[in-house]
Amino acid sequence: MPTLRKKKPSFIVVLFRRIVLLLVIASCAAAAWWGWRMIQGESVRLSFMLMEINGERSKILRGETLLLNPFDTIRIVEVGASVPFDYGIRLEAEGVDVDSLRHQEMQLVDLLPGREAFVRYRFNVSVRYRDRSIGDVTWKVEPSVEDWLERANRLINDEMRVDFLERAVQFTSGDRRIERRLLNEYKQTSRWRKTLDLLKKMAADTPDTALYAELLEVYRGLQDLRGVQSVLRILVEREPRNPKWKLSLGEVLEEAGEKREAAEYFEAALDLSDEGERPDLYKHLGYLYTEIEEYSKAVEKYAEAVRLDQKDANLHYNLAFLYDRLGNSDRAEFHLENAVTLESRDVEGRLTLARRLIDRGEGKKAEEYIKEVLARSPDNLEALLLMAGIAERGDRKRDLLDLYRRIHNLDPKNQTIIYNLGVLFYEFGEYRDSAGWLARYADTHPEDLPVHEMLFDCYLKSGKKDEAFKAAQHILDLKPDLLYPYSYIVDYLGDKGKFRRIIEILEPAVESHPDSTELKRNLMAAYTQAGETRAAVNLGEELIKDSPGDRNLLEFLFDGHRSLNDDESALKTAEALASLDVVDDDVYGFIFDQLSAGEKFERIASIMEDAVQKAPERARLREYLVVAYLNTGNDAGAARQMEEIVRLRPDDIAMLLNLAKLQEKRGKYTEALDAYRQAVTLYPDNEEAAEGYLRTRLKGVGGD
Repeated sequence: MPTLRKKKPSFIVVLFRRIVLLLVIASCAAAAWWGWRMIQGESVRLSFMLMEINGERSKILRGETLLLNPFDTIRIVEVGASVPFDYGIRLEAEGVDVDSLRHQEMQLVDLLPGREAFVRYRFNVSVRYRDRSIGDVTWKVEPSVEDWLERANRLINDEMRVDFLERAVQFTSGDRRIERRLLNEYKQTSRWRKTLDLLKKMAADTPDTALYAELLEVYRGLQDLRGVQSVLRILVEREPRNPKWKLSLGEVLEEAGEKREAAEYFEAALDLSDEGERPDLYKHLGYLYTEIEEYSKAVEKYAEAVRLDQKDANLHYNLAFLYDRLGNSDRAEFHLENAVTLESRDVEGRLTLARRLIDRGEGKKAEEYIKEVLARSPDNLEALLLMAGIAERGDRKRDLLDLYRRIHNLDPKNQTIIYNLGVLFYEFGEYRDSAGWLARYADTHPEDLPVHEMLFDCYLKSGKKDEAFKAAQHILDLKPDLLYPYSYIVDYLGDKGKFRRIIEILEPAVESHPDSTELKRNLMAAYTQAGETRAAVNLGEELIKDSPGDRNLLEFLFDGHRSLNDDESALKTAEALASLDVVDDDVYGFIFDQLSAGEKFERIASIMEDAVQKAPERARLREYLVVAYLNTGNDAGAARQMEEIVRLRPDDIAMLLNLAKLQEKRGKYTEALDAYRQAVTLYPDNEEAAEGYLRTRLKGVGGD
């Protein structure tokens, strides 16, 4: 088998291959030279930046500004720079890691400082090659109005949501959608003053009727009736064919008491209202005209209402009342019969009529309707209350008692009824029953002073001493300025011998009522009973300054000073007693003893002379005066007083002898002989009298 050999290529093929190889080597060398120059940074610059925003690509040229939303999802797809494979390229921006967006898709808010989306940002995104910038673009980042609104909707806390929306209004320079959202928040949270301010601002830009309607709502929220009236008048003027504003203004005027003007607006609304709305308007106009006492107009309106609504018994009741006022008794009776016929079992209608009659002072007529109600429903609480009101005005207390009891059975927690029962029993003089009711009321009204005072009086009059004592203490707790409870407290504790307790109560009372004589006297008596004589006397000295002529007080002080062995003070008190019209032998005896011990006979004479003038039949006083005269050398005066004493006590042998001796000493022998003769006559065996009689006879005075 023959051997196969490779065929050598031709010269041309070899040459072609060598030429191709040289071209490839040259191309690689050129490419390497170009890459080397790029890597060295010569003439490298940014042309564009290709970004993918929310799935859509966008090219940004060098130096351009891109507006972004913080909630955009972003990726940097390509940085258009003349560097092979972006070798050495990085992105920088202050406060945000933009370079990370070249490697992954992210929501922009995740890169923002503190992840705070609701702020305006401006980032200068610089594209850097090695250590130098080769160009930049600008990103402006801010949330949209929709972002603000969506975020507000997710805030649960009212305060936070309002604060956030207020911030949004400032951020968006008063975007109308955000202002409207904030306005709704103000309304829902009843921030009427802020609502009003914002509405005024919005109205200044675009005033329209809708805004005035909202202003009306705000003024109502602020309970500003003047503001409500002013807005309604504007709305009535702007929309004269809209009955809604006329009705609203009429209601506001009625609430303000301007019923005559209110009727004018209701009349105006009547002409613009639908047929179905007119019955109620006629009824209300009838009521308003009744209130302002234009009864003929009221009849006219009620009659129109009857024509449109013939089954309303109250209209007939009202017409009956009005015709009665106008003096047309026939028409009044006609409508009253119609009303009863229409609503023979209408409890509420009768009660309504009764209330109206009561308001107009027609209690007797009202009572008839109430009785009809009670005949059908004996436990009707409202009927009983109305009947009680009529009985109160008629002062029918026995009827009231029965009514109050029935009302209490139905409404046992009614404090007014409990109180009224207590007062009624009090007026009937049934104090024990009254105390029971008033005590129940007082338990829930501990600060009601008049009730506690009445309760105290009931306890007193029903003999409940312990309860009265507690009530008196409670009255003083409520009003410490009152004094009368102290009298009972003193008597109550005094009967129990608790004088120390009286002192504990009265001492602070006297401090807070320094002008109360009664408190001081009671405290003085308590001191005395407790054995604190010195404290009692000291208090008595204070009292006597304001009542220097108080005999009882002076007598108390006199006894007190004597018990304390304070003779000097006792003497002063005794002299004060002596200056009074009443004469006390004990007092004068003490004065005599004290002054005579000090040989103050002139003072004794002065005091006893006054005493004799006040009590000329008191021989003891004349005896004191005799001693005083004798010790001051007034023998004549002493003799006169002795004569008076003998006159008062003709059988007083000692005084007769003293008188005879004094007259004999004075040389008044006739007077002396008479005295001796009287003594001898009374007592023949008295030797001194006999000797004196003989002695004066021997001196040649008188005969047998």
